Amino acid sequence: MPDEKVIVIDGGNILHRAIFAYMNSPAVPAPYTYLRMIIGYLKRFDITLDTQIIIAQDYGRSWRKGYDHNYKS
Repeated sequence: MPDEKVIVIDGGNILHRAIFAYMNSPAVPAPYTYLRMIIGYLKRFDITLDTQIIIAQDYGRSWRKGYDHNYKS
């Protein structure tokens, strides 16, 4: 069995970047930019059908503020 890869992508960061790219260039939709960025990252790795891809996305209020009250997002 070949070495299995697990790729974890910070989807929140990419979404944030895609939204700001859309604000600078409204002709290109944010979902398109989001997906193109993810595909671009995946092309950097030699992925196969066995590669596990995890896209992590924060939801709601960040747990970081509960952990550290000085945290600023």
